[in-house]
Amino acid sequence: MLKRLPYFLAVASERHFGRAAQKLNISQPPLSQQIRKIEEELGVTLFRRTTRNVELTEAGKFFFQRIQPILKEFDNVVEATRVLHRDKKEEIRFGAVATAAYSIFPRLLKLLKEKFPQASFQLTQANAAELKEAVLDKRIDLAIVRGAGEPTFRSKIVAYEPLFASFPLEHPLAHCPDISLRDLRSEKFIMWDHNGASAMAAQTQGLFARHGFRPDVARCSAQFFVMLSLVGQGDGVASSPRLWQGWAILAWPSGGCAIPTPIRKWP
Repeated sequence: MLKRLPYFLAVASERHFGRAAQKLNISQPPLSQQIRKIEEELGVTLFRRTTRNVELTEAGKFFFQRIQPILKEFDNVVEATRVLHRDKKEEIRFGAVATAAYSIFPRLLKLLKEKFPQASFQLTQANAAELKEAVLDKRIDLAIVRGAGEPTFRSKIVAYEPLFASFPLEHPLAHCPDISLRDLRSEKFIMWDHNGASAMAAQTQGLFARHGFRPDVARCSAQFFVMLSLVGQGDGVASSPRLWQGWAILAWPSGGCAIPTPIRKWP
């Protein structure tokens, strides 16, 4: 039955045998025959035929709603299996942005090694733009990056990460349990550089824009430890994902210190 399901999905989506046949690039009689075979196997009527089009029966509606996510998951499993089992000795090439390389990837790698002990894994760390280019060029098999999915890639959300702000030690907000974006309106920012950390920069700028203000940018850097150093010496405040908060309480040669504080939802 599995091979016949695309015929059912086409008719259920188009509600018309002629359009469904055209979509599948076959003639209508073979399509009707495949639908009848599915109905015979299930022992139910899936479609109610009219003179102009077809309608799903109650059984057909139920089958249509339930079979789509199952087939999608089946496709995901097939693709993952092909990647991991093309060759028992094959190296699976991952790419990850810095935060994912230190947080998500180790947990993922542990699970994959348990399930596929015969496979080997290689990790490349780079920024999101470089990783996307590497996927397109087939230099890596998949990448863990920040940001929303893009039509060019098949993507899935694997984690959400809270945003923190880092302040100089003496800043009035440095020791608050949490802050809102509104609290940051009057601050000078050490921002992520679009050239070296484009995804983080775009996400941060987009977050501010959605809440109605443009940050006053004092300096930019693609390196978080440079940003922390600038925060520690009082040049401004910086935003960062949760992973980096453990590194944020550091003493600098200037005697400054960067204190991480969670940013809650607006306001």
